[in-house]
Amino acid sequence: MRSRTLLIAAVAAVVSGCSDRRIESSWAVSNPTIDGSLEEWGVASLVAFEDLQVSVGIRNDSSFLYLAGRIVEGPLRRMVRQSGVTIWLDPEGEHHKDLQFQFPAEPGVTATLERGGFWEALTTEQKESVRKQLDEMHRGVLVIDERSGNSVVYKPGNVEGIEGKIGEAPGFVSFEARIPMQIESYFPAFRGMTPGKRVRICLEIGSSSADGSRGTVLNGAPPAGEFGPPGRGGPPGGIPGGGSRMPEKREIWLEVNLARPQ
Repeated sequence: MRSRTLLIAAVAAVVSGCSDRRIESSWAVSNPTIDGSLEEWGVASLVAFEDLQVSVGIRNDSSFLYLAGRIVEGPLRRMVRQSGVTIWLDPEGEHHKDLQFQFPAEPGVTATLERGGFWEALTTEQKESVRKQLDEMHRGVLVIDERSGNSVVYKPGNVEGIEGKIGEAPGFVSFEARIPMQIESYFPAFRGMTPGKRVRICLEIGSSSADGSRGTVLNGAPPAGEFGPPGRGGPPGGIPGGGSRMPEKREIWLEVNLARPQ
């Protein structure tokens, strides 16, 4: 029975197009600045998956897991600009997709405001309040905890906790993320990560899962004012202006062995 279950899982992985790659985390001797530039990583510290045209680097210390990525392929770069990056983390080392980190948190909210006369109905003070909320949501990190059925948006500049940024340079886009090793302190339904243990991470380019977010709160508290976060909106998939369609979202599963202290 176990062999049959494993066979079914393997076939499902092939059909879905997921790539399951092994990668060794290195011990972080210093805390990289999460700004999307990769200046503190260097090309040599990234593992290149040539068939995917994506390079990934992972570090950890006793407090944080750090991820970095570099995307060269043109269509994938456009997808990142449009939809951002999603990281699925399974601290138990399996293939569960129930703890999601997406940044930017709300890449499509600007278009939503201009529909249905919502924006015109607001006072100047209300508009300023909504602008600030949307700016923080757009530049922050949306975390969706499927086990407990809620979600949180962490503000940008959160130097002590969850952070994610996307950067761009000629010929590629890059991203960086920081996730606390003691993730159970943030989301009790999950166990924490330990140096020397195995975790699994799925990188998703072309995010679509935030549509099901429920009970979103801003950095652990409801957004100020009477307006909650707007629903996701914006134009359907494809390049604006009627151009060629974007490729389907791409998932890369990583089996990560966390580093031990040096």
